[in-house]
Amino acid sequence: WHVIRHGTRGAARAGGSEQDIAAQTAQALANLATVLEIGRVTTGDIVQLNVYLVSPSSADYRTVHDVIAAFLPGPQRPAIALLGVQSLPMPGLLVAIGAVSTVRGQFLERQQNRR
Repeated sequence: WHVIRHGTRGAARAGGSEQDIAAQTAQALANLATVLEIGRVTTGDIVQLNVYLVSPSSADYRTVHDVIAAFLPGPQRPAIALLGVQSLPMPGLLVAIGAVSTVRGQFLERQQNRR
């Protein structure tokens, strides 16, 4: 097994941020899906999500949870930590997501192909 850490933010590639927490969460998850695809990992390989929310309300936590549930359907979900923070490094950014995923047999296969 090999553990890979990923991090994404709720901003589009062009750098603009959506205005609300649901849209930024969806964008961060879409960015995460792209990173996973590049690494040949699926959302089913995610074992942990750390979600950082700027000055969240209880409604924000529910909204983020609902967006994540739609992104990761199915009975088995990763551990999810929703953390409130004072700010994130980009103006207007309300959410950032860090993920940990596992790569099982793929890692050994890739190492053997490099030789």
